Formats: sequence, structure tokens, C-alpha cells
Amino acid sequence: VVEPAGAGPSPNRGSDRNRDRVVRVTAESLTRLLGLAGEALVQTHRLPPLVESLWRFKGRQTGLLETLQLLEDHVSNREGALTAADRDRLANAKTQAAQGLQKLGETVEAIEEFARQSEDLSSRLHHEVLTSRMRPLADGIRGFPRLVRDLARELGKQARFEVAGETTGVDRDILDRLEAPLNHLIRNALDHGLEMPEERRAAGKRAGDTIHLEAR
Repeated sequence: VVEPAGAGPSPNRGSDRNRDRVVRVTAESLTRLLGLAGEALVQTHRLPPLVESLWRFKGRQTGLLETLQLLEDHVSNREGALTAADRDRLANAKTQAAQGLQKLGETVEAIEEFARQSEDLSSRLHHEVLTSRMRPLADGIRGFPRLVRDLARELGKQARFEVAGETTGVDRDILDRLEAPLNHLIRNALDHGLEMPEERRAAGKRAGDTIHLEAR
């Protein structure tokens, strides 16, 4: 909140402090941020396949360890098949394979957790930047109630304007482009979609009706 120099204390100053502070950011900057957030989200989607390939690799390592175990069992039942030094080497290879398998499993689990957290973070970042580009529908339709009132009076018809979903977020670029087509639709609704009061009464309808705009 910026106050003019020399201004006295504002009676609403306490409540002003609780308002969200606003920083001016250009639309181009927001667009670039949105693009970067989107790229970050895409990059995180590359992690799950990598994790899956590591799990497959772990499966192959498990198979290797099982093969070493079978080999050790086989030679253990055959006297003289291997020297003592060879038996030690085989046992050592099995031990190293088991340790490597355990370490690989721990690493893959850590990467998998990192991938989940990264995807969640990137998704929230993308959503937050996307939300920062949004404006409530109400910002783009402020002149429509008066448009309906004035045009209805000009056409000799009775109509009121009703909106549902005024707080629905709309991309600011899209909202800027919505005014003209919505204006055209509302004018058509009044001009061609709503009969004159006497025609409506003759058809058993009420004299006026509602133009309803809904956003969701």
C-alpha cells in the first residue's frame, strides 16, 4: 500500500497491512515463466521410465546373484572341482554381488522418491504460474449489465442480466479477447432471442426474461 507524502493515518491501515502485496509483472514475463514451468514438468516425466529401467536392471542383478549361488552350491558338492583360492574368489564375488544389489535397491528407491517429489513440485509450480495468469471473469464483463439495460430499453424489451461463476479464472489474454464475442452474443440474445413484452404475454409468458451467462 503506497500513501501520498504527508498523508495522515488511514482508518483502514490495519486491514490494509493484511492485504496481499502486489508486484507488477509483465504478461511476457508470466508467459516465459509458464513456458519454463511447463518444460520443468515435461522433464520430470522423463524420470519414471528411468526408474523403471533401473528396477529391471536390479532384476537382472538378482538373477546374477542367484546364478552365483547355484554355482557355489554346485561346486561345493564336488570335491576337487575348485581350489580353495577359487572357492574364496567365488564366495567373495557372491558377497560383492549381494552388497551391490542391496545398494542398487536403496539407490533406485531414493531416485523413485525423488522422481515423485520432483513431479509433484513441478506440477504445483506449473499450476501456480498458470494461476498467476488468470483473472476472474468479472473483470471482463463489468459493462454487460449496463449494456443489457440500455439495449433492452432501446428495443422496448424487458430483460435483466445474470451471471454465474464470476470468480472463475480465465487466462488474461483470452479474457481480453472474450469481450467482443460475448458482447455480440448478448446483443443477439436481446435482439433475436427475446420477444417483445406483448408477444410474450400473448404466448402465456412473463413480460421479461433473463440473459444468463455462466462460466465454469
